[in-house]
Amino acid sequence: MIGSKKVIAIVPARGGSKRLPGKNLLPVAGRPMIAWTIAVARESKYVDLLIVSTDEPAIADVARQYGADVPFLRPAHLAADDTTSVDTVMHALDSVGGDFEIAIMLQPTSPLRLREDIDGAIEAFVGSAASAGVSVYRPAKPIAWSMTVNSAGQLTPIFGPEGPAGTAPQDVYFPNGATFVVDIASFRHQKTFYPRDAIPFVMPASRSIDVDTEDDLALADHLLRRRANHGGPGAP
Repeated sequence: MIGSKKVIAIVPARGGSKRLPGKNLLPVAGRPMIAWTIAVARESKYVDLLIVSTDEPAIADVARQYGADVPFLRPAHLAADDTTSVDTVMHALDSVGGDFEIAIMLQPTSPLRLREDIDGAIEAFVGSAASAGVSVYRPAKPIAWSMTVNSAGQLTPIFGPEGPAGTAPQDVYFPNGATFVVDIASFRHQKTFYPRDAIPFVMPASRSIDVDTEDDLALADHLLRRRANHGGPGAP
């Protein structure tokens, strides 16, 4: 709870994944990947209820083992390739009920986020007048360097005098998938994590890896082991 507002954390973790099969249970620095998200969410000083939404009994078993609630198994039609995160969270909210006012979605593919990222995102959201907050990071390279390939197969600047889109903005942020905070009443009405008044919560790039490939997995494993070796939070 933050102030008088109750907070529910929802971890969406379906069993199917085409690019990296079974990724939510793949080992990362000595734990199933989903366990890293559950561990830091349990440390949050604001989360009143932590649930995992999954269609896969094996994921449910691991989630419970690491301390999350799994109050239901998600129906198959909400665990398809085209199922949206909005549909998943809406189903979870409807299934659990209760008097929660704030929801935070925590994707298990962001195993490097820390408790302070979760609590910081919630604090930033509550301290604003926004209906949603999304975690982002600043890219290491200027977006002004971005290029595309034209119909003739030639490199063409996306921005600048020769590009079609004008001048590149100075400050650019990319969503990192680590935290999505919403006012539940507004979310039910707007059905998006990106309403027009959404605010950013800036995280370092080093904690912004979203695991979607074998290379992402290897990098997350390396960084988590290095964090543990240097006395950081969490340990294999």
